[in-house]
Amino acid sequence: MAVPLVNRGDYDYLASIEHTAALATHVRAKIYEMRDGRETSLDYERIFRALRAVAYNGWVSLVYEGQGDEQADIAAAIPMLRRSIAEFSTPAAAAD
Repeated sequence: MAVPLVNRGDYDYLASIEHTAALATHVRAKIYEMRDGRETSLDYERIFRALRAVAYNGWVSLVYEGQGDEQADIAAAIPMLRRSIAEFSTPAAAAD
């Protein structure tokens, strides 16, 4: 019998990102649902803060996995991600 590696009901993706951010060489920014210029399923402010805390300096790619209007959601996601990258791109030590 296969044992699931992750119990998705108890999985804290933000804690996982914060714990492993220093190991990141590439970030896939997934988009599930855009509303009012924000991704409603993921906390990108906290995600990019975690990346800033480890001075991440790699690629960020956008991956659309939503069920809505793909073109409209991607068009809204690009400036949202650019704002997040710009806001949180300075290492935490320099920003404080």
